[in-house]
Amino acid sequence: MSRTYLITGGLGFIGSAVARRVVRAGARAVVFDAETYAASREAIEECSGSERYTLEIGDVRDRAALSQVMDACKPDVIL
Repeated sequence: MSRTYLITGGLGFIGSAVARRVVRAGARAVVFDAETYAASREAIEECSGSERYTLEIGDVRDRAALSQVMDACKPDVIL
C-alpha cells in the first residue's frame, strides 16, 4: 500500500524536492502551498502529469482550508 504525503510549502525549494522524490518513489504527494514569493510551479513541473501528484492552493494559517485538504487526502505523513 502506497503512502500519502501532505507537503506544506511544496512549491518552495525544499518542499518541491521532497514532492519530486515522493512521486518518484511511487507514493502520493499532495502539495499544499499559498503560492507566495518563494513558490515555483516550474520546480514541481515533472510531477504535474503524474496521477500521484495533487496541488492544493491554500495557506497553512487557514485552519479550515488545511482541515479540508487533510480530510480529503487522509495523509499518512505530514511535512
